[in-house]
Amino acid sequence: MKSFPPFAWVLLGILAVTALVLTLGNNDIEAFPAVASYSPSGTAAFEKLLQKQGYQIRVERSDHPRLAADETAIAFFLPSQKPFVEMDEETMTAAKDPAGEKLAKFLDAGGKAVLLPLGKNFQASSRAIIDSVPDEVTPAFGSGSLKVTRLAGVDTTGMQGLLDPDATSVPIWLGSSQQLDVSLEKKGKGVALVFTDGILATNRFIDKNQNADLLVAAISTVAPKGSKLVFTEATFGNSREGGLLGIIGAWAQAAWLQLVLVCLVVVYSLSRRFGLAEEPRAKQVGSRELVDAVGDLYYRARATPLVLQTVIDRAVQDLRLRLNLPKDSPEVKFRERLPEELLKALDEGRRLAIPKTHPTEALQAAQRIDQEMEAFMGSRIRTKVLS
Repeated sequence: MKSFPPFAWVLLGILAVTALVLTLGNNDIEAFPAVASYSPSGTAAFEKLLQKQGYQIRVERSDHPRLAADETAIAFFLPSQKPFVEMDEETMTAAKDPAGEKLAKFLDAGGKAVLLPLGKNFQASSRAIIDSVPDEVTPAFGSGSLKVTRLAGVDTTGMQGLLDPDATSVPIWLGSSQQLDVSLEKKGKGVALVFTDGILATNRFIDKNQNADLLVAAISTVAPKGSKLVFTEATFGNSREGGLLGIIGAWAQAAWLQLVLVCLVVVYSLSRRFGLAEEPRAKQVGSRELVDAVGDLYYRARATPLVLQTVIDRAVQDLRLRLNLPKDSPEVKFRERLPEELLKALDEGRRLAIPKTHPTEALQAAQRIDQEMEAFMGSRIRTKVLS
């Protein structure tokens, strides 16, 4: 049986990781209504819905969001984790975060905002309403009704201090039991559209019943279609400061990335040679390297007899030249003119030029022939023998 090819295991690994991510995504415990999130508590579908309605969407993650007069802020709030502090003897209000304070100043100056509180435990909030009977809501001004997910109520301490507690709430949409689902509240010169529970705008519930229709209809009362909407995500803790470049604008960040890319290209190009290809410089090999190579070849082939016989043949050739004899003259013609020690060395070498001879003995025989030849001829003959 053939085993799986490697790419099949890679695909199975990717499938397993995807299944794990989907499983973790379905178990969204804490609420995190980020526009970029596709998890159940995210608001990616809400942002796409508003875009299809013609709204111009922008996301602000700064603790000090920039809001223009012609823009409407959309802010999600989680229950406050900060302690209550006493502002005076009559009023108790929650300590506000920088994003909440900036949003309050924006409303005081005449701005508009959509406020959507959420419970901290998104899983518990979902279980409380996921199987509930839809609630029929009616507009406070006008006719018609919508069936939306019945809300169970949510902790709104995260918005305390943002709205004027003495301001009158104007109902916009009412539930079947006259429960206030959506209202307008005055804040300074501005106005805020306040939802009882912002869970309707999350990915898990926006497609349930007529929740999307209610969101669009309610938001259109403060922001006509085609106007500009800004998601201020720092109000629920998803803050990220962009630094100096972020303050200047998105174009500055893009320009900085392009500059870094150009620098990398310049550094790489300066380290490479342009023009004709470089020719590699080969190392000059001398006679010593050649001798070493031949000796290594003989050693690996265990050619001891051949090496020893080569030494003897070279010695006989040199002797013929020294005695002025032809190259093909028989050895018996000059043996009588050679010293006895040299003849013994040559005969010993011929005797050991057999495969059974140990390399050490062959080396000693070659060295003895070399010594006797040097003594006879008066000059040193170099013989390379590798053992």
